[in-house]
Parts: sequence; C-alpha cells; structure tokens
Amino acid sequence: MPKSKKSGKGSRRPAWLSRELLKKLKWKKEVYSAWKKGLTTWEDYKNAVRICMDERRKAKASLELNLARDVKVKKKRFFKRIGGKRTARENVGLLLNETGAMVTEDAEKVELFNAFFASGLTAQASP
Repeated sequence: MPKSKKSGKGSRRPAWLSRELLKKLKWKKEVYSAWKKGLTTWEDYKNAVRICMDERRKAKASLELNLARDVKVKKKRFFKRIGGKRTARENVGLLLNETGAMVTEDAEKVELFNAFFASGLTAQASP
C-alpha cells in the first residue's frame, strides 16, 4: 500500500487521506478542544472519533481495492497485447552451470534457475 503520493503538494500526507477526510479529522480535533473546555459532552466527542475512524478505515480499504483492480486491469492489458497467451516464455538463451558447461535442455535450465533463486533466500553463495 502506498504511504504517500509520488509528487506534488499531496506528497506530505498518506495517499488515502483525501481532502474530505482531512476536514473531518480537523473537526474531530475541534470537538476535542471544545470538550476539554467543557463546551460539549463526552458523547459528542466519542461520536466524532467513531465517525473519523470509520471514514479512515473505508478510505484505506477503498485504496487497496482500487490498487488491486488497477493491477488486474493492467495484467489483462499486458496479456492482451502479447496475443492473449499466458504461456511461459521459451526464448531463454544458453546458460552456464556451476562447472561452466552450457545448459541447453529446458529441464536443466529450470533446475539451474531454481537453485539460483533458492540461494538468494538462503545464506548459500550462488555460482
């Protein structure tokens, strides 16, 4: 989940924090200061807190859903552009194994890639 917008004036606040939500959070602060001065009741402040909490939760969930939907749409566009085939690419060139010999068979290439990526997850050094 993005923590802030990429550039511009909104880069100093979270991506889910809209102008309307910011106004509600400021309103909550005003209700709190009024409660501290004795001008409003505790129930009014608790209602303001509940409203802001719900709005914040909904804004974050909405951002997550929009991001997931955008990824799904971009994935569909990508596969549509390459002909709609969701097959693995077969144009991997020749590879060198640990001993320096050329690997041409697909099964050997797969084993070599698996060993390489597994070495990144463990403390073993890769060739």
